[in-house]
Amino acid sequence: MKSRPAFQFYPSDWLRDPGLRSCSLSARGLWIDMLAFMHEAEPYGHLRLNGRDLGPEALARMVGCPLKEVRQCLTELERAGVFSRTESGTIFSRRMVRDETIREKRAQGGYLSANNPAVPCRKDMQKDTLLPSLPPSFGGSPSSSSSSSFLKNMNTPASRRDMLNGHRANFEIFWSRYPRKRNKGQAEKVWAKLQPDDVLLGEMLAKLEQAKQTPDWTKDDGQFIPHPATWLNGKGWEDVYQVASQQQERIPL
Repeated sequence: MKSRPAFQFYPSDWLRDPGLRSCSLSARGLWIDMLAFMHEAEPYGHLRLNGRDLGPEALARMVGCPLKEVRQCLTELERAGVFSRTESGTIFSRRMVRDETIREKRAQGGYLSANNPAVPCRKDMQKDTLLPSLPPSFGGSPSSSSSSSFLKNMNTPASRRDMLNGHRANFEIFWSRYPRKRNKGQAEKVWAKLQPDDVLLGEMLAKLEQAKQTPDWTKDDGQFIPHPATWLNGKGWEDVYQVASQQQERIPL
């Protein structure tokens, strides 16, 4: 992967994210370091180093902080839905993964895409903005500097393409974590109607982790797990899942 010198960061995104603001100063400081590490990682946006997950022990050494404090900060961040995990447990930034998906789709068009109004423009032609309804994993809404640009471009083919790419990327994150892969097309249709932002996606993924530990979702090879479209239609992330107390308190790090 070609190294990038920087990633987009909006101060107002950082200041307005309710989940992030609920975390301690130490946890927020750890998170900005984690974002920097994920920017250098492969795959992009994942907390990995040299082909392996960057665990709490290595992370503590890299940030120069006691292991106990790093574990506490990771617990805070995960409970607040600041980051997500892959099925194998790798920590990743939802926004960084989504941005990378959009960049890849742009690159597929090659230089001819500059003349195609249905393809996102180069950054020197149009600012790369995100919908206010799609808060990043490190912020809740676009900065004031990006808002005016977004309002000017929100009805352009490029902006609509970015919006669709963002929704699809979030859906793929949800789909990868949902334990029962059935009727993906129907689930995508429901997702398109709901248009969950990153905050809601974080809530969904957190509830899925709880649901996966309940008897109904673990017995009989998971045959009682609802289909993804059914779970989305029924707002399953708002349900209460009865998990054993010892399992509730265990947060994988």
